[in-house]
Amino acid sequence: MVFDWQIMNEMANDMNMDTQQKLNKLRWIGVSSVEKLTTALQKEDIHFSSSEFPALGRAITNTFGKNSGMFPIPEWLATVFSTIAQGRTVNSICDPYARIGLLIGIMQEATQAKSIIACTLANSEAALGKVLVGDAEWKEEIQSIYLAH
Repeated sequence: MVFDWQIMNEMANDMNMDTQQKLNKLRWIGVSSVEKLTTALQKEDIHFSSSEFPALGRAITNTFGKNSGMFPIPEWLATVFSTIAQGRTVNSICDPYARIGLLIGIMQEATQAKSIIACTLANSEAALGKVLVGDAEWKEEIQSIYLAH
């Protein structure tokens, strides 16, 4: 399994030079699993902006498959959510099915929420999510109680 660098290359023009250099390091390390991707991102201190999340999600899904629990956020959907939330002030947000946190990362940036709760069922999703959306409080269980509040 080889990481989908074609999509990452498409994103490269929108990334700063530092992030491009860090991604080039990942190419040489070899990323063959979600766990190795998580470890490499942590070790190399690679961070993505929420505007890069849709392409990152596509690359992860293309590489590891939808059965791995990864689900890409289409760019149009990210734009819709971001536009709707832009300028709204909220104290907290919760995604009861966050997976790796791409959507809640987009919403956090748009709303500037102080409290972020991301829930997922898979340890590997939570581990990668903690790297991608480090400000979130990660719960490794679905929190239906949050839906009622």
